Amino acid sequence: MVPKTTGSMISYPEAQGLIRKNIRTLPSEKVSLSESLKRVLAEDIYSDLDMPPFDKSAMDGFACRKADIKTPLLIRGTIYAGQEAHMKVNAGECVKIMTGAPVPEGADTVIMIEETSTVDQDHILYTGHYSKSNICLKGEDMRKGDRLLSQGTLIYPQHIAMMAATGHTHVLAYDLPKVAIVASGSELVEPSVKPQGGKIRNSNAYNLLAQLRQINIGADYKGIVSDQKHKLSDFLRKLIVNYDLILVTGGASQGEHDFVPVVLEELGLDLKFDRLAIQPGKPVSFAAGRNKFCFGLSGNPVSSFLQFELLVKPFLYLMMGHEFEPPVQLAPLFRSRKRKKADRMLYFPVIINVSGQAEEIPFNGSAHITGLNDADGFAIFPRDRLELTQGELVEVLRIRK
Repeated sequence: MVPKTTGSMISYPEAQGLIRKNIRTLPSEKVSLSESLKRVLAEDIYSDLDMPPFDKSAMDGFACRKADIKTPLLIRGTIYAGQEAHMKVNAGECVKIMTGAPVPEGADTVIMIEETSTVDQDHILYTGHYSKSNICLKGEDMRKGDRLLSQGTLIYPQHIAMMAATGHTHVLAYDLPKVAIVASGSELVEPSVKPQGGKIRNSNAYNLLAQLRQINIGADYKGIVSDQKHKLSDFLRKLIVNYDLILVTGGASQGEHDFVPVVLEELGLDLKFDRLAIQPGKPVSFAAGRNKFCFGLSGNPVSSFLQFELLVKPFLYLMMGHEFEPPVQLAPLFRSRKRKKADRMLYFPVIINVSGQAEEIPFNGSAHITGLNDADGFAIFPRDRLELTQGELVEVLRIRK
């Protein structure tokens, strides 16, 4: 049986469009602030107070009136951080003040301790050159009711600090998708087994687990399924009940034993595409139906890695309500590169060298997983181009921070 939707290769933007059309956003749940890192907000976050909540000193010093800084100042007392400003500053007076303490009434500036000299036990004199007030004004960072974070924000540590400062001990976040990983291939054995007689170790599943963990998604690895259509069908039929997304690595091409596209359709999923105009990574399937989804990824490790970064990661973020774009930077090409065919976008591994150039590294094709060991990313050879010239700015898909 041939998949009914099999046709010509589609472009990467076309694949993105098909994925977006068929996405569903997951429900949401309340999570504690301490557990919210790398979750996606399902609500807007507003401030419950002004920040700072009062005029506060930006440094240790003396709070006084700017008009008086050229004359000796009488020290009225001290205000520490956490205390109320319990005194008023009058003409010719000052109050010793600590960083973060509220500025007392009457004062409009704070002079630095190291820019003062002692006149006597009760008086100081400013010896510096006035430039700024050194006061953080009430509400200058945010006002009560200001929207701090928008729905769809991916939460980073700085966001957690902001939410903590505004009293958000729990936040509404989109659920994490339930993901299962299946390795398809009669040639595969697990890493604990030394391969013999034409076997190879299964690296793709563990690579996918790690890529998922990088975006805070845990997945269930379900093991290896041999290249037999009925076994693969039975296996996926059971999984599809309990998971939002199934990732199958291997069996996505169009060889005699590549059954993934066929099986997905037999399970009632609509096959949206099964060939993508990229190299490496041409054989890749995406199917959707009944709020269930499946990607059939290549059995070659570099292809599978790249397909995850380009397709699966953005898909998962969309499920969680977040717009994600794969991280791309521009860099001048270290050395010219030519090719004979231009029907696909070509991704080739590069390092960003000390001069900031994209320098190609040795790469033997989509099975050469060690070719990525030192790679900073993949330089992108646009479709319909046969040559890139030295020094030309190219897009580099970053895979290393």
